[in-house]
Amino acid sequence: MAEQILSQDEVEALLSAIKNEDVQTGTKGASGEVGASSERLKADAEPIDLTNADRTATVRMPSLEIFNERTGMTFGQALESTIRRSVRVHHDGTGPMKMSEFLNYLPVPSCLNLVRIEPLWGVSLLAVEARLLYAMLEGFFGGHGAGQLRTEAHTFTSIELTFVRRVVELYGEILGKTWASFLPLDLSYIRTESNPQYASIVQANDLVMVTTYNLELPSVRGKLHLAIPFSSLEPYKKELGAELQVQADDRQNDWAQALHEQLGEFVIDASVELGRAEMTVREMLALETGSVLMLDRPAEEPLVLSVEGQPKFFGRPVLHRKHVGFMVGSAVTEEEESGIGEEPRGD
Repeated sequence: MAEQILSQDEVEALLSAIKNEDVQTGTKGASGEVGASSERLKADAEPIDLTNADRTATVRMPSLEIFNERTGMTFGQALESTIRRSVRVHHDGTGPMKMSEFLNYLPVPSCLNLVRIEPLWGVSLLAVEARLLYAMLEGFFGGHGAGQLRTEAHTFTSIELTFVRRVVELYGEILGKTWASFLPLDLSYIRTESNPQYASIVQANDLVMVTTYNLELPSVRGKLHLAIPFSSLEPYKKELGAELQVQADDRQNDWAQALHEQLGEFVIDASVELGRAEMTVREMLALETGSVLMLDRPAEEPLVLSVEGQPKFFGRPVLHRKHVGFMVGSAVTEEEESGIGEEPRGD
């Protein structure tokens, strides 16, 4: 038996002394240092209700939304070439939901695919509406792609599961490429469920980040959802909460370079005018071999090179490799260009 340090009478006497403030408890010392330290801790502390999962519901992750939007665009192109049908994928938003609310939101039946996304913690869920899945499967095998649901108790066949796994792996490949600049992701398929009861990846009140895509096929529309446990993304919450300015600038530079290269292949019309002359019909009919026309441009005046009808350069005529050429001199300024355009010349 443990040794009793204080008797019952001593305990009661101590409590009575504390109540009457005969004993210092540390919060009202002579110097007040302990009390002041306690007050500072209270002022700096931020109250958090650990039982309330909605504490993170207002967190925005714009970078995550950008990643998901890019993933949807690229996935639509890859899926279109896979099922040989026109596919339009639209990112419908990314936000937190309770796991129970998300499962209740899914239509029945749905194709619920459990996946692991390394290095993120836990298991994620990729959900596809069953009718949309059937439409993609019919299109893949050359059918009309109407996506008719079966009325019997739903279980996926081995052919359907093989196709589902191919679609999931295709999405995972696109997801990894999209996230490569931020965090290398490796999506691996675990299994497929049709009953939401067996597809809960976290507790019912825990949050998941749900990304929704609207998929449009020629004969059917549906949704695809990716649910990732919020706790998996919390270590990267600061980075995902920032804008991707650097990546956006890099992408703009790539587009500018590609556009510059494409523009360099365009063919344009360039012309040099020696001069102009006015003549009557009688003078024109009298022209013959050896006739000389008097032009309106003095011999010492430079010629003008026009590109698509716009004056660009001054220069002079030269003979180059048995061809008449034009040696570029100086560029035409805006003032000189307006002066050239205003010169009244007859035809």
